[in-house]
Amino acid sequence: MRVFAVAAIFAVVAGCGGPSDASMIDVCADLLGRTAVDPKGVQINESKVLSSELDRGEAEKELRELNDGKVSSLELSVLDGRYSDGTPSVVHYVSIDYTDKGRGLSRRGKAICKFYSDDRKTRLVAAELSGNRTISGMKQILDFTIIHGAPKKMGAFGELK
Repeated sequence: MRVFAVAAIFAVVAGCGGPSDASMIDVCADLLGRTAVDPKGVQINESKVLSSELDRGEAEKELRELNDGKVSSLELSVLDGRYSDGTPSVVHYVSIDYTDKGRGLSRRGKAICKFYSDDRKTRLVAAELSGNRTISGMKQILDFTIIHGAPKKMGAFGELK
């Protein structure tokens, strides 16, 4: 959960429940199933989305996390333009409470997925899934989708469709 400790820093507001929330929940649940011993044995008990607008510095930090610390001057210029136009980026945390009935023993757990949205797209930044499996950054997300396949609503690099 160390990747997501930063969530406590934000003034978090409950998500509005629109189709974007449903897509993020579907992607997170799909990723969770791909890390379970028996995906059919995973029962979702509850899911929710918490979202928060980012200030310019926080948005740059999220882009750096997504891109393994590297952000081009062009990306920073685009980010500056968005903020000067009054279009802030948003971070979304999807929390899924689940029961894993694999291996004949029921085990309750939480999965958390972190998404970054700007005016162009929403992308997975990091996820903590079943069995303490953590993926973070574009390279690990790509590696994960190559090995386990990408969810139907997500591209190989973590962008939502």
